[in-house]
Parts: sequence; C-alpha cells; structure tokens
Amino acid sequence: MVAAYYGKTECVRMLAEKEARMKDGWNWTALMFAASKGHLDCVKILAPLEKGMKSNWGYTALMAAASNGHFECAKILAPLEKGMKTNSGWTALMFAA
Repeated sequence: MVAAYYGKTECVRMLAEKEARMKDGWNWTALMFAASKGHLDCVKILAPLEKGMKSNWGYTALMAAASNGHFECAKILAPLEKGMKTNSGWTALMFAA
C-alpha cells in the first residue's frame, strides 16, 4: 500500500501477487491509493488483481481516481467497476463532476 501510494512501480510489481487485495483499517487497498495519487503504472499492475474492491463506505479505486482528476487511471478502471456505487449511492461520474 505504501509503495502504491508513493508510485514505486518496481516495488508494487514485486509485492502485487503476494499483497494484492489486502486492506487497511478503512478497507482501502493498494489500488485505491495508487489511483488516488494518479500513479498510472501502479494502477495497471494492480487493477486486474483488485477489481471490484470497496472501502468501508463503498468507495472504489475508480472513484478515487475520478475525484482527484486522474482520468488516465479512471479509463483503465472504468470497465472493471461498471455500475458500482458508494453506500450512499454515489458513482464515479458524480465524483468526477
């Protein structure tokens, strides 16, 4: 998660198979951190391994990318998270707006 947050692509590549799908106390994953910071290469590595994961509030990696203006990351994540909503009904498009 820390490697993804800071965009350390080679570290993410080494750790992804063993640590993908792990969550922190708020149920955030490495993919969510990478997407929120716009680390495109990390998102490309993690997206197939962590697709469809949600935080405690139903927040997804796509929502993290969209809400922070990281649209290249959002393009990769959109097909993997189609139709997902937060617990309160928000979509990634709402966050992007």
